[in-house]
Amino acid sequence: MSTDDLKNNIGVNLVDNLKLTENIKQEVVMTTRDKIKVALHEMLPQYTSTEQLLAWAGLTIGLATALLTADFKDFLGISGETVAGAVGLGALLSLGVTSREVLRWFRRPNLDDVVDRIIQDSERQEA
Repeated sequence: MSTDDLKNNIGVNLVDNLKLTENIKQEVVMTTRDKIKVALHEMLPQYTSTEQLLAWAGLTIGLATALLTADFKDFLGISGETVAGAVGLGALLSLGVTSREVLRWFRRPNLDDVVDRIIQDSERQEA
């Protein structure tokens, strides 16, 4: 059996055993640039990135660790208790921002939410 016969047999077997399924059903939405801008303007402020969440969490952990482990001394005429209080206040503030970012991260819109909002705005402005 030659190489060409072998290639032909493989090709015939592939074609005979091939099952073709057509799935070309698509939803087509026509809209304008300003409708997309309005939808994105409403949705993007709700978005927060994982990096932003991790940055605030890292700051909170760092300040809390410093507050718990450091021995604050007088520095430039500022008492150690004042410095510890400032670090504690910073840790509390960063904990508040971190908590807000965690809530925003769990509620952040995904791509389907943005597309659905664009479609809603497009249909609402047409009516």
